[in-house]
Amino acid sequence: MAQADRVLSTPPTNTPVDTTRRRFLAVAAFASAAGASGLAAAAMASNVPAAVTVPLAPATAESTALPDPIFGLIEAHKKADRDHEAALDEQEHLERICDRAADG
Repeated sequence: MAQADRVLSTPPTNTPVDTTRRRFLAVAAFASAAGASGLAAAAMASNVPAAVTVPLAPATAESTALPDPIFGLIEAHKKADRDHEAALDEQEHLERICDRAADG
């Protein structure tokens, strides 16, 4: 059998390959820092509205008294899930009736 004299699909084994997570983390940290500095530069631009760059006021007793709108969505989802389960139970009941009628 002929011996292969070159590798086409994988890198040569004599080149160093950094397989540790350190290089990945370094690249990710650099990309994150570069992205954050870009956002900071955009926030300092004169054409950015103040509403984007001004922090929100601290929470007060009045602002925390309002319910979070997501809770309404959660309750609506729970009701829809219960209705769906009831419909599936009714379908199963009707299929059993149909099966009994077909059997006999």
